[in-house]
Amino acid sequence: MTKLEPGYIRALASQFGRLIGSDCVLTDPDLTAGYSRDITGRYGLDAAPIVLRPRSTADVATIAAFSAKESLELIPQGANSGLVGGGVPRFPHQIVVSTAGLRTAQPHQGWVTVGAGITIAEVHEMARAQGLAYGLDLYANPFVGGSIATNARGARAYRNGDSARQVLGLEAVSAFGAIESNLGGGQPGIDWLRMLPGSEGTLGIITAADLRLIPAFTQRATAFLGLASMEAAVQAIELLKDNPAVEAVEVMLSAGLQFVCTTLNLTPPVRGEAPVYLLVEAVGNSNPTDLLIEALGELPDGLVLNDALGDDETSRRALWRFREGFPEACNQFRPLKLDVSVPLAGYAKFMAQLPEVVTHVEPGVTTVLFGHGAWGNAHVNLINVQDPVAAAEATFGLVASLGGNFAAEHGIGFSKARWADQYLPPERLRQMRDLKHLLDPNGLLNRGVIFAD
Repeated sequence: MTKLEPGYIRALASQFGRLIGSDCVLTDPDLTAGYSRDITGRYGLDAAPIVLRPRSTADVATIAAFSAKESLELIPQGANSGLVGGGVPRFPHQIVVSTAGLRTAQPHQGWVTVGAGITIAEVHEMARAQGLAYGLDLYANPFVGGSIATNARGARAYRNGDSARQVLGLEAVSAFGAIESNLGGGQPGIDWLRMLPGSEGTLGIITAADLRLIPAFTQRATAFLGLASMEAAVQAIELLKDNPAVEAVEVMLSAGLQFVCTTLNLTPPVRGEAPVYLLVEAVGNSNPTDLLIEALGELPDGLVLNDALGDDETSRRALWRFREGFPEACNQFRPLKLDVSVPLAGYAKFMAQLPEVVTHVEPGVTTVLFGHGAWGNAHVNLINVQDPVAAAEATFGLVASLGGNFAAEHGIGFSKARWADQYLPPERLRQMRDLKHLLDPNGLLNRGVIFAD
């Protein structure tokens, strides 16, 4: 199937309207357009033929059961904040299923049960109401369902774990419309729901989750450091990430910081220049400034060239503004975004060599690098790319040569699916394909994501 004909679209919309309510069915291109292309502008369609907006898990099950009977392909979508084309239609016959209407929320002592359409920010609010915290901290504000489906990580993942680590239980709808749940407690036997984090909507549609909450730290202190070299930065990262008071270590290269300051009209936070910068945050239930200063004092002499300290909320947020400004500044130029990671042993080499490696195949490209340094993550932003495939292949080749991961925290999605065969271990890829065939034998859920065929 390559396209849904207008008459068939009208007939399907009418049928879906009878099943879940006509107000939950969109076919007007002016309305479906907002669900049809991702925030990068690189992936998706101008307008999906149909967008469905279920209001309950039962609605999702009804949609899936009918679609399985009619061989209709479904694209589960969260907040549409993804960067790899995993939540938008790629083909004109695919139907979007938005989880925005799945907004149940129930607090418990030390955990919460929330619908897939609840945002991460709302989970943080629920946690604060209990004097606790949610372990996932992301620049974007995705829905819970999407963050689990992509197994999102973020700045504090090395301390708190990825999205999967926050999940106590899940509810999901299978490709055939069956509702499966282990909310409130586990189920006997093999639990396929545990395989959904990182599956990117290819195995089932997540509709709700039990999420663990963690002890909250009431105070924070932040330092912005200029380092003598990328090698010095890695040495500092290795020491800082093992300090129990340190919760985040973010990396920014000098060229990137200059780009951000110029684009956003900001004044650099430290005097003088350095090749690389680290943003380090310490936490505690009493003022952790002394702990942060003590941690920095343990770094070898000569590593830090200049520094700035944020010891209250205003000054701390001012320092974070520079790190959070990277995606804001880059997004003004519609960059090619390639989220990768490498072992810390190869991190300095990757950061130093990538601009030259990319320029070799794409002259004129501006490479902006930053990332979650504690676990070797790099957010690669390539501006003025003419050949995205060549630029991506050059980047992934360097990543692979250093033993890294071509898809670090945003998922494989559609944009990286063509490289899965090359960069995923063959046995793991075979297992993934077998699982996909078992749970979705007709390939109706998110076709084109993770698996290129």
